[in-house]
Amino acid sequence: MDAGAKGETRQSGRSLQEEAADVLTSYRGRGDCALAEAGYLDLLGNVWSCIVQGDGWVDICVVRSVGEGSEVKVTHLDRNEWERGSEDVGAGAP
Repeated sequence: MDAGAKGETRQSGRSLQEEAADVLTSYRGRGDCALAEAGYLDLLGNVWSCIVQGDGWVDICVVRSVGEGSEVKVTHLDRNEWERGSEDVGAGAP
């Protein structure tokens, strides 16, 4: 994680589906952001992610199945950090 990014990881005894639904419900309740992307990252449905954008910030949330429960990881990037990461993606292109 870059120095400007802030992250939080927590374990849960609840299922991936329950945690993912709560993540979306929580952001919807805020009223100051929009869902940019959401979906499963693997073919078996063991890892789900979403990207949420607010005014000047982006959250990347990943929920994965772990044993009988799940792990929820949220990485918060401010606008400067997000833009710096986007520039790095094209840095090697001709």
